[in-house]
Amino acid sequence: MHYKTNRVISVAVPKPIDTLFDYEVPKEMAIPAPGTRLKVPFGNSESIGLCLGRSEQLTHKTLKPILESIDQQPVISKSELEIGKWLSNYYHYPIGEALFTIIPSDIRRGKSLALDDPDHWVIASDKRPPKKAYKQIVLYDFIQDSQGANYQTILDAGFSSNTLRTLQRNELIKPVEPPVKKELNNSGLKLNDEQQLALKKFQSGQNSYNCYLLEGITGSGKTEVYLQAMKSIIDMGKEVLVLVPEISLTPQTFERFSSRFPQTGLIHSGLTNHNVLQTWIRCKTGALSCLVGTRSAVFAPFQNLGLIIVDEEHDSSYKQQEGLKYSARDVAVKRANQMNIPVILGTATPSIESINNVERGKYSLLSLNKRANDSALPVHRIIDISNQQLIDGFSPQTISTIQKHLAKNNQAMIFINKRGFSRTLFCTNCGWHANCVRCEARTTKHVNPDRMICHYCGWQEKVKNECPECRKEKLIALGLGTQKLESTLHKLFPDFPVYRIDRDSTRNTNQFAEVMEKINSGAPCILVGTQMLSKGHHFKNLTLVVVMEADTGFNSIDFRGPEKTAQQIIQVSGRAGRDNQQGEIILQTYQSANPQLTDLVENGYRILAQNELKIRKKMKFPPFRSMAIIRAEASIPALAENLLRNFNLLLADYETLGPAPAIVRKISNRYRYQLMILTDNNLRLNNAFSIIKDYASKNHQRKVKWSIDIDPIEI
Repeated sequence: MHYKTNRVISVAVPKPIDTLFDYEVPKEMAIPAPGTRLKVPFGNSESIGLCLGRSEQLTHKTLKPILESIDQQPVISKSELEIGKWLSNYYHYPIGEALFTIIPSDIRRGKSLALDDPDHWVIASDKRPPKKAYKQIVLYDFIQDSQGANYQTILDAGFSSNTLRTLQRNELIKPVEPPVKKELNNSGLKLNDEQQLALKKFQSGQNSYNCYLLEGITGSGKTEVYLQAMKSIIDMGKEVLVLVPEISLTPQTFERFSSRFPQTGLIHSGLTNHNVLQTWIRCKTGALSCLVGTRSAVFAPFQNLGLIIVDEEHDSSYKQQEGLKYSARDVAVKRANQMNIPVILGTATPSIESINNVERGKYSLLSLNKRANDSALPVHRIIDISNQQLIDGFSPQTISTIQKHLAKNNQAMIFINKRGFSRTLFCTNCGWHANCVRCEARTTKHVNPDRMICHYCGWQEKVKNECPECRKEKLIALGLGTQKLESTLHKLFPDFPVYRIDRDSTRNTNQFAEVMEKINSGAPCILVGTQMLSKGHHFKNLTLVVVMEADTGFNSIDFRGPEKTAQQIIQVSGRAGRDNQQGEIILQTYQSANPQLTDLVENGYRILAQNELKIRKKMKFPPFRSMAIIRAEASIPALAENLLRNFNLLLADYETLGPAPAIVRKISNRYRYQLMILTDNNLRLNNAFSIIKDYASKNHQRKVKWSIDIDPIEI
């Protein structure tokens, strides 16, 4: 007999299977609403799934019944389900895994959506503690005199948690939501003419979908435009989502936004799963007016979302590189379009895709061409180091310039996008290089502790004193890293503190905050670091930026290399001279005549980007055509390569490049190959993957792991 569809529902299960599953709803159980978590039998075990609604399929098979409906109300809304389905379709990722990507890990594991008791205590009764309970009386009076106090304040005042719990148990105090801070300086700073024009253009279209590219030079006051645009949205009773690319930027962004809008929450991967869930629930229940977060925050639920802001929209950190390879920037635009609300993409160095969207009329351009405080733009100076005697990478002119800025009680920043002490160890006798035993890659020398570390798989070993090949003690450290620059700067400038900022020195947000506090004191010092320093930070007393090896990225085999390198140089240059002192930028290079570098210095980022856009159009590369990369890996290289060869044969009518080994072919004892596909539109690209998936389902290769990357940012 056929099952009646009114008792059969479709369920998405977080498994790498590109299908939905039908289950029967027992008669004694109410039909669960779409977006509800369910416990269902799956194979020989159980799984948590998401209800997608009533099934439209008729079947003769005996269906398994659902075991339990975990939620009384859906955990994700209809619009969030639609985003999950879009993610699955656009990025060609299993529907169940796509939907479970957009919810916090604790919800995936079946935890309840219960908010913790508020961490703020007030007097609950005029009844006082017993006369003999001295500690209780003192704490009771403390809470009463303070008109309420939070848990940490109570502990800091010397009271114990036991005394607090006793008062609570006796119903003498009670937890309540903490009082909302008064909004500070809610009217904001005075805007200059450019900022006012940008804000006015935004407000004219703030009640429906519009995508605005806020292109403002570094220091032009983009954040203040964000804040005043947010005020008009929040005043209407709506909420705002603010995305930032790096965890390191969240503390200062959160502090600035929460000082203006107290009901601001924070989500990023550095927080505990429990804290993320608590913020997610507060967002879902409408307790927050603003949410600041990194990439995954783009999926956060809202009661009445009115605006999405994507800061540093060009940043590659918005692209997820594992699992569901989504772009948070692109998802933000899609979500805004779906909800018919505006989205602002802000940056000093727009991505070439966004520039193209402006030219095609898909995005509206808001421009800020001068600094908010009218300070002069930094002066750029190219120093050719090809024929110079260097001191650990520094030219004599660079050293004297650093000394000059420090002598004026200013700060200097040294930028190199390579952590560690040196690139690798090299034997001058036989030519041996230090390699990773698990990857086809050089290991990087680190100090304190002395280790050779692979930055791809994390493998490490002690630094060798003699060459393992020729047994000679002829090993030298080649290349520069942040640790080596830090060591050299300590020797060259012993009277000034040197702060190194990279993933090794600031492994958590507290460490990073401590270093930032020292730098922001304004005392003369030297900063040395990687791209963590290049964006978003405002160092009032920083007047000099030195970019080491400024030309390297322009020679990348990746067609995006010039764009990324130019963005990085402009972003890090923008840290200098932001507070009424003109900044100076030194670009050390072995190719002083590099046309892209000179074009950037002489004509600015926008002209370079326009030239790159012309090159892309001529090459028929994105954004003028759709691109995807199929990546395959296996412990035996031929298995991965052969799978992609078979895919390539199936795509004879498509333009493909490869299969070819990845730039680093072997990582963690797995060999990696890739096949690039270029098409004129996404529809044709979807047809290609339908062909491939059909073949793969019939010719399952257990020993080969393969994945699809739509709109890749790295090739």
